Amino acid sequence: MARRLRTSTLMNRGAGGRFTGLSARGSKILQRRQQRFQAAVQTRFDDQHKDVLARMAKNSVYSLKGAAYVVTQMAKARIVRAKKASKPGMSPHTKGKPKSLRAAIAYHVDKALPDAFIGPTGTKVGMVGRLHEKGGTKGKARYPARPFMQPALEESLDRFVGQFRSALTV
Repeated sequence: MARRLRTSTLMNRGAGGRFTGLSARGSKILQRRQQRFQAAVQTRFDDQHKDVLARMAKNSVYSLKGAAYVVTQMAKARIVRAKKASKPGMSPHTKGKPKSLRAAIAYHVDKALPDAFIGPTGTKVGMVGRLHEKGGTKGKARYPARPFMQPALEESLDRFVGQFRSALTV
């Protein structure tokens, strides 16, 4: 029958009673057992901390792109075609012109920061997008606040939280 050795005879204890490594007797017993069974197990621990962080950063950029896309689509969906202007406080209406506010909404993801910029592009509709979102005047025209980007962001928060959660699990 095999004789069992107590762990306390094989291991050194450090401060607080924690095991810190093999004792001299424990290392001799381990060597004899390895010779007797002709089998040894060696373990190697690789520090993958940097790799994991790099993969998480890469995945978070993909998640940010997906989130920006979702917000863009939600904002476009809030702007509907109608002949009359919308009420103040509601999302703006469009008459469906080729360079309409709806077509001007785009996003850009800066991988270096990473940051996402979402909103109507100034080259297509000028300052009209900002005037609709916050309200203001342009010449004689007065624009009451008709926010469409902020409500789209708030509506889509639940949709893309899962994307960022999946980026953290590598």
